Formats: sequence, structure tokens, C-alpha cells
Amino acid sequence: MVFAKRIIFLSVLLVLSACGRVKEPSGLAPADRERLKMLGNPHPRLLVTVESQEKLKSAIQSSHQWLWERFLQDLPEDLASAEKPLPGELDRGVADLAPRLCFAWLITGDPAHLQAAKSHLLKLAQSQPWDPENDLIHGHLLQGIALAYDWLYPVLSQEERALVAGRLGQEAESEYQRMTTGRVWYHNQYFQNHGISNFCGLSYASAALWGENDSAWKWLENCEKFMAKVYETLPKDGTSLEGLSYGAYDFEYILRFAELSKSLLGRDYYDTPGLKEMPAWYLHSLVPAPTEAEWAVTFGDAPRHSNWHGPEPQLFLAAAKYRDPQAQWLARFLINLRESGLASASFWAILWYDPEVEPADPATFPTFHHFTENDQVMMRSSWTDPQAMLVGLKCGPFMGKTYSKTAEWDWGTNHQDPDAGSFQICAYGQYLAIDPLYTSFKRTSNHNTVLIKGQGQLGGDVQWMGVAECLEFKHYPEILYADSIPAGEFEKNGREMFAAAYDYVVGDVTRAYHPALGLKKFLRHYLFIKPDILIVADDIELDSAGVLCTFASNELEVSGGLDHSREGYVVGKEGEAYTLFNGKPGKYKITANYLDNFPGAGSYSLAVDGKTIHSWKTDSPETDNILIVSPEVELAHGSRISFLGTELPHNFRLIKMTAFSTEVTSDPTVEWLLHVDPLAEVNKNSGRFEASLGEAVLEVFPVIGRVLPPSEKWERFPILRPHERIRETNRLVVPAKVDNSKAMNVVLLRARGKSEPGINRISANGDNGLINLSWEIKDKKTAFDWDLQNRKIEFK
Repeated sequence: MVFAKRIIFLSVLLVLSACGRVKEPSGLAPADRERLKMLGNPHPRLLVTVESQEKLKSAIQSSHQWLWERFLQDLPEDLASAEKPLPGELDRGVADLAPRLCFAWLITGDPAHLQAAKSHLLKLAQSQPWDPENDLIHGHLLQGIALAYDWLYPVLSQEERALVAGRLGQEAESEYQRMTTGRVWYHNQYFQNHGISNFCGLSYASAALWGENDSAWKWLENCEKFMAKVYETLPKDGTSLEGLSYGAYDFEYILRFAELSKSLLGRDYYDTPGLKEMPAWYLHSLVPAPTEAEWAVTFGDAPRHSNWHGPEPQLFLAAAKYRDPQAQWLARFLINLRESGLASASFWAILWYDPEVEPADPATFPTFHHFTENDQVMMRSSWTDPQAMLVGLKCGPFMGKTYSKTAEWDWGTNHQDPDAGSFQICAYGQYLAIDPLYTSFKRTSNHNTVLIKGQGQLGGDVQWMGVAECLEFKHYPEILYADSIPAGEFEKNGREMFAAAYDYVVGDVTRAYHPALGLKKFLRHYLFIKPDILIVADDIELDSAGVLCTFASNELEVSGGLDHSREGYVVGKEGEAYTLFNGKPGKYKITANYLDNFPGAGSYSLAVDGKTIHSWKTDSPETDNILIVSPEVELAHGSRISFLGTELPHNFRLIKMTAFSTEVTSDPTVEWLLHVDPLAEVNKNSGRFEASLGEAVLEVFPVIGRVLPPSEKWERFPILRPHERIRETNRLVVPAKVDNSKAMNVVLLRARGKSEPGINRISANGDNGLINLSWEIKDKKTAFDWDLQNRKIEFK
């Protein structure tokens, strides 16, 4: 009987022990389990330990002193911010401030720094509920509070620990529920900063509360699943499909998760190719004459920098992990562009700087780089001349070459632009051929590419890149050829000749456009003859059959309860959005692109002149971004095209409608576009167009394919919903001659200093893809034959 009681008692102990045991993510090796047990050890344990803290204190007296001095330059402003009450609506700034204050105390031990850090942390722990609609603050707050809690843990009272841990656990569980049962829109957006930052933030909360909160294991497991997919799908060429600035945001949190995961879980994500190649993307985006505010050529939603999110810590960490001297050089260079401080690099730069990696010599950097996943090319005349010419171009599919053809939903690429085939030029210290930077209304007409039949590319004429349309109609522009040829001497007809160095790129832009436009071929050839000539040759085949009519949401009429939001979307619980068709009569299909994250909730239909042609309910299990294509319907001039909905969910937004036909004919027009700075002085003189900015001049010569009589013109072009200073541009429109469904348009661009002589005696002719070009600059003649089909250049 006594033995039986002992057995029962032991069993109860085992059950209680099992119930109290902290669960852990699946798939852990024994060594990883042992490492996880260390999470029960005393704090601090996230990124900084007692041992590493002492090493940092020593380093700031020697190898890291230059960074520490800059950190101290930012500290007074941080301390002043900590004294202020929290804003009515929490933002990312108050979240990021918490670990900065804590780091100052960790290194200095100053009681004033401790008081500021603790006070700010406790204010965050007692703040109002976090706005569920402002989801970007969640990842920052979770990470910021987690780091502050971990780093201050030894000096917090039991009551303070309970307060912070309770609030952190509450918000972590709320975020977990949003990601799982709540179907938050970014739960499967592996390319998107919202998903990456929020999952990373939740992982830090999990690690900070491990051993204290029984839910930490499921939070961490959820984060591991998402982030593993991020590393798996990360573009292998080191780029981000969100552009340079949001890319820095992505890499910021991707690397923070990698460091947390390696130190606490034993996971090593540093064999991910995209992490190793990332520094090259930032390096080759660097302009020849950079400033703190403008140091990069960027595509997509970005200013001319990525200062909001480093990128110096990311570069330092890559330099340390991969022993990359170019990354080390660039990180130091970008920090030294600032007069003082570290700004967003902050303590992360101090944590991740490895002084044993020697910076590279810029004179050794390659002047040409092709990023093969995003199909972006950067080519320059020199790395050491501040007057050098840099040409950047982009011609890749919206989700990268690996996933665009097979993806079933978009993974978060809305920060792109419909700009395939576009290029930018920097030279003589100025941005000469420009991009309008960050906009929240996407138009191909904003970029240095081509309009076909007056229409832009797939994904355009919407508030953010219309990725559902790109998926439906197989958006897939790509670079077919990219090479850099050094200068050389050769003999011809007994004479010693010299061939200039040149870079040659060919992009196939055809599948960037809607298939209904009848565009059969659009190959864009870029020939960069160093040091200062770019020639763009477009080889186009275009049928007259095919037409596309686009109806942006802000242009639609609304009734019956629907309305327009501040951003221009059609929103509401029920009603009609419509337009009166003013195109050519014929048979068309109609599309509607809208957002709905509640499958089965709303009822939708499309109608023409009051007659329903298609009705449905949203049933997509994976995405809230829906595109519907109707059956074919007859449209007449004045037909009323209607989108109708009832019982629509609260997040419903109608983005765009179109009508397209592959049979109705339209004029086969081609318009070549070039944008220059609104402050540039522009003029036209006998077929030569010029744009002057500062001490730089861009000469533009449409040499082959001009419409006669010539109708090229400069115009002031408005940028819709801009985020940057560029509210309008000086835009040059060059109509191209289309003959027998074919167009060959060739434009020569040259950058020069204001005091330098211009091009004279330019001569050009071409037919069937064979081009002969020559020009003179100050009695020096350049001439060559160009075979577009065989991609062959022969200098004369």
C-alpha cells in the first residue's frame, strides 16, 4: 500500500513537472535544446550578455571609440525625448528609443541614464492599447520593450518586472492571434517589411519572456516558420523587391532575427545567399558625388538614401560574418557622410562592428554589376572620379525571376513601380535622368520608359503597385543580356584603331505590358559608351488590334453608400461604383481589383447598363488582394460599367477597373519618356534637347525613329501623391514612328560639364536592326556599326 502511494505520488510529480515544463519550437537538435534552457538564465541575454557588455566597455575605449563618440552626440536628444510624455498615438520612434536609452546605461552605468531608460520603459508598459490598424508599430514596440526589459531586468523591482512582463505578454499574444486566427494581411507576405518587422518583434518578446510566459514557445515557433520562409525566398542577388529604403528595413529585421536565432536557438541563417550579396546592392547604388541626404540611385518607393533604417549596421554585420571588405568600406563611408551622430544606425552599429575587417579600396571596385534576380544593372565610368557618370536601369519581373511565374499570390511587392525598362543617370554631381522616388499613386508615365497606345505597364494607375494584375496577366520583363567590355586597340585596314570601353545590356520589356495591347516585341538595348554616352535603342513590334481602357478608383463615380477614401479608394458597406464607357465599341472583358480579407462575407457583381454579367463571393484562402475578370461583353459608347457590392467587410477597398479587348483596333502609338529635375533648365535647339542642372548638362538626341514632322516636346508633368520633394518633373516626350507594325527608336544621351563643348556633327541611320552612328566632340570622332539582333558593336 505504501509502495502504491509512492508510485502515485511520483506519477503526480512527473505530471506536474511536465505541466510546468516550458514548451519549445519543433525540430530542435539536442544541442539547440540545451541552448534554449539557457534562456532561463539571468538577464541580460538578448544580443548582450554580462560578458559581452564588459567587452563592449573595453572596445569603446579603443577600436569602437569613433562610433561611441557619435552615439554620445545623439544621446542628449534621446534623453530629452524620454522626459516628454508619450504621444497620443504611439509611433515607432518611442519604441526604438527604449533600447537606445538602455544601451547608454549598459555602457556608462550612469544613474541618470538608468532613470531615463526605466521611466520610458514603464511609460510604454502603461500606455494606451496599441492601434490594431497601425500595425507597423507592433513589431517595433514588441522588440523595443523586450530588449529594454531584458537589459534592465537586474535593476527592476519585482513589481516593475511584473508590470512590463504582463503588458509585453498581453501584446505578444494579441499579435500572435492577429497572425494566426485573425488572418492579418501580412501573415504570408515574405517580401514585405510589415510582416518581417512584426514577426521579428514577436520573436524578441518570446525570447525575453521565455520561462516566464507559457505562450512564449508558440509565439517563437510561429515566428520561426515565417522567418524560415523569408530566408528561403530572399532574392539571391542581395536585392529587395521593395526597393533600397524598404529593403534596408527588411534587412534590418532579417538580420536582427538571424542574430537572435543564432545566439539563442543555434539556427544559422548566414548561408542565405541574399544576405551575403546584400552589401553589393547598396555599394553599386552609391552615386559618384554622394551627400548624407542623397547618396543612392533608387527604384521603387524610396528617397535617394536608406537612412531611416541604417544601412550601416547591416553592412557591418555582413562585413563581420563574410569578411567582406567592401561592406566594411561602405558602412564607414556612409557614417562619415554625416556631420555627427549615428542616427538610425545607433547602438546596432556598435554591436556589429568588427574592426578586424579591413575596408577595401574603392579603386578596386567593379564598375558594372548585374543583379540577376531583380534584373537591375548599375554601370559607371569610375569609382574615384566625383564627376563620373552612373547609369542605373531596371527590367525585372515584379516578384523576381524565381517566383513570378509560379506564385499563386503576391508575397508583398506593392512598393515597386510599373517602371520596367526605365533608367536613371547621375553625372557631374547631379541626378540628370531621374525617377520621381516615393509615390503612392503608381504610373508608368512617371518613369523613363515607354507608353504603348497611351497606356502604361501592368500594375499601374493604382495607389500601390497592382500586383494582382501582374499575377493575372503574367508580368515578366527580364534582362536577356548584360556584359561589360574593356577598352582596347585593334587593327583595321592597316590602321591602328581604338575601341572605347562600353557596357551593353538588353532588356525584354514586352511582358511588362497588358497582353491586350497587341505588343508583340519590345526589346530595349542600352549601350553605355564610357565615360559619358548612353544610347537607348528600342526595337518594337505592335499590332493595331487590341485596346485597354483603365479606370482608376479615384475616377469612378459612386452611389448607394459607397464613397471615396482619402487615398482615393472606393470604400463602404454597399453600393455601386461605375463609369461611362467612352472607348471604341466592341467585345470586351472587364476586370475589378479590390481588397477583401474576409472570404465569404461580401457579395459582388459586375454589370453593364444594369444587366449583371458576373457575380461572386470572395473565396481566396491566401490573399486579400483580388482580381476578377468577367466574361466577354458587348460595350457601346456611353455604356455604364458598374461594380456592385453588398454586406462588404470593413477593410473592403476597390482599387481599379479596366476594360480590354484583343479584337478592337486602336492607333499603334509609342511614346518614349525622359524625366529630369523640375529645377533643371530645359531647351530645344535644332533636334538637340538639353537639361542643365548646377554645373551639369544632359544632351538628348532622338536620332532614329522620329515622327515627321518632329513633335518632341518638353512639358511640366505632375507627380500624383508624391512623398518626396519632386512634385513635378520636366518631361520629354518623343513619339516614335510605327511603320508596318514596327518601330525602331534610338536616342543618344550625353552628360557633360557646363563649360565643356557639346556634341556636333551627329549622324545616324538604321534599318532592320542595323544601326550606324557617328558624332564628334571637340574634333574627336566616334563611329560604330551596331547589329541589334546579334548584339554586336564594331567601332570604325
